Amino acid sequence: MKKLISLALVLALAIMAVSCSTQPAANEPAANQPAAEAPTAAEKVIPDVIKIGMVASISGEQALDGKNMSDAITLVSEELAANGGLDVDGKKVQIEFITEDCEAKPEIAVNAVQKLIEQDGVLAILGPNNSSDVLASGEISNAAQIPQITNAGTNEKVTQIGEYIFRACFIDPFQGKVVAKFAYQDLSAKKAAVLYNNADAYSTGLCEAFQAAFKELGGEVVAVEAFAGAEVKDYSAQLTKIQATDPDVIFYPSHISMIPLQLQQARRQPVNTQ
Repeated sequence: MKKLISLALVLALAIMAVSCSTQPAANEPAANQPAAEAPTAAEKVIPDVIKIGMVASISGEQALDGKNMSDAITLVSEELAANGGLDVDGKKVQIEFITEDCEAKPEIAVNAVQKLIEQDGVLAILGPNNSSDVLASGEISNAAQIPQITNAGTNEKVTQIGEYIFRACFIDPFQGKVVAKFAYQDLSAKKAAVLYNNADAYSTGLCEAFQAAFKELGGEVVAVEAFAGAEVKDYSAQLTKIQATDPDVIFYPSHISMIPLQLQQARRQPVNTQ
């Protein structure tokens, strides 16, 4: 996460260099006035403060992920303060982090990014930590030419939004292949089932990637059951259908807050699998 923040600072400085490095050209002199001497070099303007925004799920279903981001910001802020700021060409520049809680909800993430750009005037945005939230908010940052960097937006469509959208993590196809290989080779599973959240881009992307990779290895996907949204807490209907297909392994491409409950219910069912 600290590397992600460092990247955001680098991109913010790059944007600052492009937008602030030269002063506007002087107006043309009147006919009876002598021409002003043309500047011989661009004048660099280094601000006293650089604002960096962060959008994270500080509350809601993915609050643990958001807390990790928030803790990283606190750590970096303390380090910068101890050093008197960030050294930019010999000048100590203060870095102001502005945090917005998106609650792991795309519509709130959109509003948060708009606020950070239009009201707070940030030069770069960290997060959100959820693929669905980045996919929803990234269009705004890209249109405004504000770099946005997600630490955990693994859906491969995230960086296809535009040239100002970045990630500091792997992508779903990579994860799906690794999990499929582990299930097929290490667990010797030949039949797999999947329980996923069809209202979440992260879960959907992993579900699709796993299926493709598992089939390519020679395995059979015998059941793919979906639930709609993080608000769902009862998976008994889906698990009953999965149990009927007698899979060797079940893949749960969900966020960390959901998996314990899913596993508990699977064991109570019981679904006799890995």
